[in-house]
Formats: sequence, C-alpha cells, structure tokens
Amino acid sequence: MPHSIADIRAAIADVLTGHYSPLGWTVSKYLSSQVQPPWMDIEIGPIDYDQAMRRGDDAVHVTIRAYTQWGDTDVGQAALDPLIDLQGPDSVKTVLEQDKTLG
Repeated sequence: MPHSIADIRAAIADVLTGHYSPLGWTVSKYLSSQVQPPWMDIEIGPIDYDQAMRRGDDAVHVTIRAYTQWGDTDVGQAALDPLIDLQGPDSVKTVLEQDKTLG
C-alpha cells in the first residue's frame, strides 16, 4: 500500500490512466490550469491527521476532477455521468475500488 502523498497520487493516476486513457481521457496526477478535455486531474486534501492514538490513522481526502467539452452542456454532462455512477464499468468509484493495492 502506498504511504507517501506522492505515492498515493501516482498510484491513483496510474489506475485511472490504465482504465480511462483507452477511452480518450487524459489523466494528470497534478491539478492543471490549462486542460484539453476530456481530462481528469487529482487533488489531494484536506488531510485529517492522527485520527487514532499513536499515529494510528490519517484520513487523506482525494478529489478527482473531470472536464469535458463546453460546447453542448447535455453532451458534456452525459460524458460525466458514467464517471459519477455508484457502480458500473466506467464509474471512478468502481475503477479505484477494483485495484486492491490502493487500500
């Protein structure tokens, strides 16, 4: 299981890239100010440190941001819907949970 923030970010990016790159998405492990949709990037934080005694647990919150084209809002939202589904082959939740190395 990854332990540093850099390792966590890289592991998430690798999993997302492996699944979404063949579907035409670009995945960046860092936040980007200039994107070429379809695009995903990863934001780390906030981090809740010391959730258990003796450094027993830290909660690292991760946000995956996905961008689609703006020309037609219906088409853009339709491209995002499979990513935010609670289940399904292209759900970000499903894709990340299938990789047991992420913890």
